[in-house]
Amino acid sequence: MNKPVTSKKRLPMFWLVFIGSIVALSLMVFIQPERDAVDASHLPWNAHIDEQGQLHALGLKPNVTTLREAMKLYGKDVEIKLFTDNVDQTRKSAEAYFPVVYIGSIKGALALRLNASETQLEEAFQRGKKLPLPLRAVVKWSCLM
Repeated sequence: MNKPVTSKKRLPMFWLVFIGSIVALSLMVFIQPERDAVDASHLPWNAHIDEQGQLHALGLKPNVTTLREAMKLYGKDVEIKLFTDNVDQTRKSAEAYFPVVYIGSIKGALALRLNASETQLEEAFQRGKKLPLPLRAVVKWSCLM
């Protein structure tokens, strides 16, 4: 006697993928990773000038904040670069460059011009390695100063 073969009806693959996607999406929406609180004064749109006329931007104060304080805010991944014009090397400057900076969820780079005396710049310049730059790069840099 032949018994009729009974087969279970399975859920189609489309519905399995659809339900799995809904579950995964709901988990991603409701389970957010912990983030450090961001000081509102560090956000770019909260730059302001105080009662003494001092600018406060990105948690820094120009001509007041030291490189060490900037490194506390934005990390120790910083490059110090010396610049001069190639013609007579009279104008020298130093910059600190932070290649990766996070302010909340905003990612960017930050370059800060350092205030250094002429003697400090001259000493650093004499110790440093000199790289010739094409004239086009020198002109472009001198326009930014």
